[in-house]
Amino acid sequence: VNGGWTSWGAWSSCDSKTGKKKRVRNCKSPSPLNGGAQCPGNSQDVASCQLVKLQADSAILSSTYPGCPATNCINGNTGDLCHTNQEKYPWLALDLGKSVTVSSVTIYNRAVSCYERLKDLEIRISDNLPTTPATASFKGGAKLRFFEGPGKNGEVIEMVAEKPIAGRYVVLMNNSKGRHGADFLNLVK
Repeated sequence: VNGGWTSWGAWSSCDSKTGKKKRVRNCKSPSPLNGGAQCPGNSQDVASCQLVKLQADSAILSSTYPGCPATNCINGNTGDLCHTNQEKYPWLALDLGKSVTVSSVTIYNRAVSCYERLKDLEIRISDNLPTTPATASFKGGAKLRFFEGPGKNGEVIEMVAEKPIAGRYVVLMNNSKGRHGADFLNLVK
């Protein structure tokens, strides 16, 4: 009996490093038997794909320092910053408007002063907003990356996922686990 291909599987997510996606099929419909021929052709199909740069629809902070609202982190102006009050687990949530696959997050740290405050930053992708107060760590969704810090003056930090994660919200949380008492979270973009 000669081998026959199964249907193609679903396409993988777009790989941010290679710009490629793939799908596979198996030679088992039927499997070759009694000296039958293997399936002709390839078991893997690879295609080019393009990643899309997303802009958040809205932003929410766990608390707001006077004059530094969450919208400052998504307004495109690198002269503005969003800033929380001092809390144990301050966070910023970026709403992408719908569930998407996230493969990287770019963070723009503040310049001139207090840039070293960016440390112990956990980035999570979730379909839910943090519902816990900033006195407890948010564990929703999946962790994309962790930035130990401290941040440098005006640093641009590209956090690339080990594997893409789907979700509606990008949650950036200072997760120092109370080592520093209470902290601020302040970012430019």
